[in-house]
Amino acid sequence: MEPVWAVHVADGQLNSQVCLAGWLAACLLLGIAIRVTKPDDIPRIAVLSAVFFLASLLHVPTLIGARTHLLLTGLLGILLGWQSLIAIACGLSLQAILFSHGGVFSLGINLLVMGIPAIICGQVFRFWSQKKIGKAGRLTSTSLKSPAFATGLFSVLLVSSIYGFALLVGGSADWWPQIIATWIIHAPLAILEGIICAGVVDFQAKVAPETFFPGAHPKIIADSRGEPETHLNSPGEGDQPV
Repeated sequence: MEPVWAVHVADGQLNSQVCLAGWLAACLLLGIAIRVTKPDDIPRIAVLSAVFFLASLLHVPTLIGARTHLLLTGLLGILLGWQSLIAIACGLSLQAILFSHGGVFSLGINLLVMGIPAIICGQVFRFWSQKKIGKAGRLTSTSLKSPAFATGLFSVLLVSSIYGFALLVGGSADWWPQIIATWIIHAPLAILEGIICAGVVDFQAKVAPETFFPGAHPKIIADSRGEPETHLNSPGEGDQPV
């Protein structure tokens, strides 16, 4: 059976000072994520935590023989924002305990490796999509595809980059061959995740646009070409008294 190649820093790969700093930084970011979480957000976080964990069981073959698995950090960043840290922390903890992917001591670093790209890419997606809406508050249902594809693609590349940076800065040995192999293996995966992210976001934008624009009151209408469009009204606009 081919080995599974993943961006998990194992215990012993980094020196203890870097691992300790990773835990402190991870706890700080998790505290922020928990602080902005409301009780109504918990079911959505739980579902996406399970999706993130199950995605690690879907192994993808690569051109050099090894296998890797889906990350979905970009998708989590889009759907959860800062709360993606909570979902990733749950998934990584289960992976470390059940399958020895990564390690308990390096869990903080692994959370930073995947959580930081999720937050950054999620924020960039929101900024990009808001730019597409413009002042008119209008977008087609497919206009989020390109931002979503780029988010899924660059999130994987950013995860690989932070993973390599962590090994270079705090590595207990020379990990250059592993860093290069990680980039080669995950470059095609980045394209696949971009496609998956674009498909999920496009579907979600059609059935529940308020996922990406909370507080707005979306209305789906058909344009002259038969393509659904989403009109986002400011809260209260168009509401009828009951």
